[in-house]
Amino acid sequence: MRKIIILLLIAILPFSLFAADYSEIIAKAKDSSRTLENAEIAYQNSLLKNEEASRSEDVSYSVSAKATPINTSFDNMENGSMEVSELSASIVIPSSSSVKSGERMTNATTVTVSSPLSAGYDGAFSIWPSVSASHTFDLSSSEGKYKKTLQDSQNTLTIEQTYKNALLSFEKSIISQMQSILSTEKSIRTSENALEIAKKSMEDIKALGTYSEGSVNWRKAELEKKKTENSLSSLYEQYENAKEQFYTATGLEWNGLENIPEPNLELVSLESGNTDVRLSYIESELARLEAESSDTSTLSVSGSLGASYKNSKAKANAKGVAPVQNTVTGSAGVSYKGDNWSIGADVSLTSTKDFSYTPQLTISGSWSSSSTSDITEKTNANNAIKASNDYIDSLTNYTIEGMSLAQKINAFNLDYALLKEELEYQRQSYELTKESYDAGLASESELESAALAFENAEADVEIKKLEGLELEYDILIYSL
Repeated sequence: MRKIIILLLIAILPFSLFAADYSEIIAKAKDSSRTLENAEIAYQNSLLKNEEASRSEDVSYSVSAKATPINTSFDNMENGSMEVSELSASIVIPSSSSVKSGERMTNATTVTVSSPLSAGYDGAFSIWPSVSASHTFDLSSSEGKYKKTLQDSQNTLTIEQTYKNALLSFEKSIISQMQSILSTEKSIRTSENALEIAKKSMEDIKALGTYSEGSVNWRKAELEKKKTENSLSSLYEQYENAKEQFYTATGLEWNGLENIPEPNLELVSLESGNTDVRLSYIESELARLEAESSDTSTLSVSGSLGASYKNSKAKANAKGVAPVQNTVTGSAGVSYKGDNWSIGADVSLTSTKDFSYTPQLTISGSWSSSSTSDITEKTNANNAIKASNDYIDSLTNYTIEGMSLAQKINAFNLDYALLKEELEYQRQSYELTKESYDAGLASESELESAALAFENAEADVEIKKLEGLELEYDILIYSL
């Protein structure tokens, strides 16, 4: 029996000698986790994508050109030429109220300059430079800018929430693994003690001849012992699996745990709610704006100026002048787009070398049946109502979840305080039993039971403290 007592007293000694600090385990797990590495990569990619989207409001430039040789046969070089087409440069200049919608940016000015040319190998050439500008006015630009602000906030909140939630959930999972290991260790100690008691009981029965081997009572005692052995075998396997999972997650061998911090269970509920509530509010606002977008109209204006110059190598006329062709063109346009209709006008003017002008005026308009538009408006209105209801539900759920967490915190505090009292009681009980045992006033069995109860009480406090840390992470996730 003395051997059993000694084993119980030092069972945790190897772990305490090499036990890892709680904060060290968490830090090591975070450093070696591929899950967190992937979360970090996803977070950085999301930030880059968000930055790319925001750059749509900056001044942008583009240049393009394409050269094509024509009739390049060496036998006919005199008639060959090189044509440079698609030679252009454009600049997009957003204003303070520019808003990008899909591939179109409203309230932004686009200027394009091009100068294609064709040069013959015989010296003849032609060139036709041009410049054009266009500007689209969003007549509801204030709402468009507000929508852009909402979308930017939505993207930022979603990115930050996803990343922080991944971090907190991972750390909480490590705590859960440590809690599982400590609970299994406690169960193993209890089962090992029960098995030793069962074995001693059968030895006593056999020595005293209380029951004969093969009797009903003997078989009952033997069956209980086998059940305990099977349970213990299952616990050993469970323990090894838990340690393997811990090693996979942290890169550390399990050698026990020390310096578990006290959980911080301060709960603060905000009137505006958490990120989920704020995202729900943004969704409701976007849906409202979409429902009101049928009133949005745009006014577009554009203009261009171009010229062409052609110098051929044809023979000179009677006055000795080679033929040269000059042309100047210009155009301007305006269009107004309503809900299901649009109207526009374009005017163009062409002037040749002899100053003859050719004006042209084009008026356009379109109208489509409003039946489809009415359905879209009703759908958007319904979506706006639903989004508003979802926001109210989100705020209600936030309040309910906060109340639930408050109840869990209160229950934890009561249980934790009781377990610490139990630990102090078991510590004193063990010390008194040890003194009595040394004085010959207590049996080895009593000392063994006191030692096991004290050790399990210590484990209960540690396990409960980890449970409190899990609850702390629940609060942090709730507060995101």
